[in-house]
Amino acid sequence: MSTRLAEEWESIPELRRLAQKLVLVQVTGTGTTRESIVQNEAVIKPALHHLGMRPSVQTCMLHIKAFFDLMQLSIPAAHVYTQGWALRRMISMFNLIVRRGHTPREAAIVRLMEGVGLTVNPNAEADDGTSTRASSDDDGCSEHGESEELSDDDDVEEGLSAWAVYPYTNKPGSR
Repeated sequence: MSTRLAEEWESIPELRRLAQKLVLVQVTGTGTTRESIVQNEAVIKPALHHLGMRPSVQTCMLHIKAFFDLMQLSIPAAHVYTQGWALRRMISMFNLIVRRGHTPREAAIVRLMEGVGLTVNPNAEADDGTSTRASSDDDGCSEHGESEELSDDDDVEEGLSAWAVYPYTNKPGSR
């Protein structure tokens, strides 16, 4: 059985090369990191387009198996399971990054965000860590603390307690 996602993955030469090694989702070390998302951009972008932001592991496994079947490669079920979970975790991590509400440093993650239809603020830190934002010194603003001027606040009467202001609350020690 072939799926549209499997066909799209099959049309990407980089993924065809990885498939020859029986790998679609590249996993390094333990756990899923931002680097994993960057490394697997070619896999994640079509997956987000076809599966949305919350695919199940079984759905990911179905499409991964369809990809290897389309490539006419036999892959053990354990590999399909591992690859499905890895893809699902990367999509979940991408969702967490999107919910943070700031522009990520990684250009690949910015491209993924734009790929799902999000507008990304161009005034963000670049991939090399240099900032393209104007600093607070450059925009003519200076830091201001609290005002030292006197205000028109009503004076508090000496000896007035909070219990006199809020008579319906219980005083400490009373029931």
